[in-house]
Amino acid sequence: MKKIAKKTICLPVTGKTRVYAAIEADAVQKKVLRHLMRRAKFTAFGEHYRFTQLLDSDDFTAQFKKTVPVHAYREMYIRWWYRLLNGETYVTWPGKQKYFLTKGNDNKPTGKYIPVSRALIRSLCITGKQHLSVSDNNTSTHFDKALLKPDYNKTYYSGTLPGIISHHKPLKYHCCFHNLFCSDDKHENRGFFLTEAGWVGSGIKDKDSEFQLIVNNGLYYEFIPFNNSSGGKKIRGVPNATLSINETEENAEYLIIITNNSGAWRYLTGYVIAFTDKEKLLFKITGKIKTD
Repeated sequence: MKKIAKKTICLPVTGKTRVYAAIEADAVQKKVLRHLMRRAKFTAFGEHYRFTQLLDSDDFTAQFKKTVPVHAYREMYIRWWYRLLNGETYVTWPGKQKYFLTKGNDNKPTGKYIPVSRALIRSLCITGKQHLSVSDNNTSTHFDKALLKPDYNKTYYSGTLPGIISHHKPLKYHCCFHNLFCSDDKHENRGFFLTEAGWVGSGIKDKDSEFQLIVNNGLYYEFIPFNNSSGGKKIRGVPNATLSINETEENAEYLIIITNNSGAWRYLTGYVIAFTDKEKLLFKITGKIKTD
C-alpha cells in the first residue's frame, strides 16, 4: 500500500504549462499581487504599509509601488525578518514562520535567513511537477542524504532548500524533486531558474540558457532598468520606481524585483535578466550583482 501511495503522490501533472503573452501576464500578475496583499494585510508589515487601504484604491499596484520600498536582504532582515527567528507570528506573512533557508545546496552557510513558508513550498512543488511533466531530464541525482536534514533551533528549522522541502513534504520530495533541488549545477544546466525568493523560470526545450517566466504561481515581478557602465558588481540606493512586465523591452537588461508568498516584499534578488522574446516571456540571465 505504501508503494502505491508513493507513486500516486509523485505523478507529475498532465498537460502543458499555460503559456502567457506579455499583455496577459500583466493582468495575471495584478491578480497575484492582490492575492498576496490580501493574505498579508493583517500582518505587521501589511498594517504598517496600510495594505487594506491600498487594496481599496483605484490603482492598487501603483499605490503599492509608491508606498512599499524596495528591499535588499539586509533591510528586510534588520527591520522585519529577525522577529521571525524569535517565534513572533504575523510579521511579514500570516502565521508562524517554521523554515528558513540558510545554506546553499553545498551545505555551506549563506549568511542569510530567508523565510520559506508553506505557501512557497507548495508553489515549488506545483512548479516542480509542471517542470518534470515537460522535461526530458528525469534521472536521479546522487546526493548526500545528510544535506536533507535541517537544523532545529528551538523556534525554527534552518538549512538547505532540499532539506526544508524534504522535512515538510518527505514523500513528494524524495520521489520527485531531489534530482532538481540537490543539483549544484548552474541554472542553465538544471533547466530552471530558482532564486532564494522562489522559482522564476523554467527552461525551454531546444533553447540553450533561456527560460520562460512563470507568472501565475505566487510570485509578483517588477523590473528596474540596469546600467552596467559602472561595472555592475554592487548597487546601493535602489530606486522605488519600477516597470511591470508589459513595460519592459526585448534585449534590455533589468534587475528583477520579487514579491513572494513567503513574506519577501519588493525583494531585490541581485539577478539581471534580459527578455529575448517578449511575446512568449522568454528571458536569459545576464548577470548577478551584490545588493548589500
